Formats: sequence, structure tokens, C-alpha cells
Amino acid sequence: GNDQDMFGFIMLGAYQDARPEKDNGPPRVKLGLKDLFVFMVYLMMAWPLPQLMHMIFGSWAWPVFWMGGKAPQNEWGWDYMRLNSDTSDHRWYLLMILQTRIFLQIGEVIGAPGWAQVIIYGATCAIPMQGRGYLF
Repeated sequence: GNDQDMFGFIMLGAYQDARPEKDNGPPRVKLGLKDLFVFMVYLMMAWPLPQLMHMIFGSWAWPVFWMGGKAPQNEWGWDYMRLNSDTSDHRWYLLMILQTRIFLQIGEVIGAPGWAQVIIYGATCAIPMQGRGYLF
């Protein structure tokens, strides 16, 4: 596959990094201010950074292709935000990291063994959804 393979790779890498240093040690993944900061950067990459870059750099910071439609007239309005992935779709990696950390935190809280977390996560990468590709 495509995206689901990359997401699976990121998840397994994060799972490997989150292992305790010793058996029965404390978990190494704890959601905190670092994750809130990453989420804020993720949001800012959609709004207001693209709009500010367009104000500063003009057409150099504006997509040429708008999914077959016309460019929005108001970059601060809904017509722009509806097509915003044309300018900020590169933030997918931050979303994957956040989803991975949240998934690992949930696994720690409910006490799911590592092998079960891997199977559950692997299923979400392998099960197709009707008309949308895969679950993630």
C-alpha cells in the first residue's frame, strides 16, 4: 500500500522507542506539553501560517493548482480552508506522530500488552474502508 505502510512504519518505530528501558519499568510515552506544542504547530500550518506567507511572499507562497477549481478569493474564508490541503498537506507527518503517541498512551492506560497493540494497529492499516482507502 501507500499511506498505511508509512503510518505502520511510523507506529512500529514509535512502539520500539516507547519500550521501557527494563522489564516492568515505567512507560516512556506520556502525553504532555511537548505533544500540545506539536498539535499547535500542526494547526498553525493550516492557519495562519499559509495566509501570512501569502501576504508576505505573494504568488511565491500560493498554490498554482487548486484541484481543478479556481483559486479562492478570500484566503481567510471557508472557500480557502476547504481547499487548504493544497497548501498544508505536508503536515501529515505531525498528525501521524500525534496519533501514534495517543494510541500508545491509550495502550499504556488500559494495560494492553505490546503484541495486542501491534495487532490492533496493524488491523487498522490493513482493513480498507468503503470509498476512502484505509482506516488511517
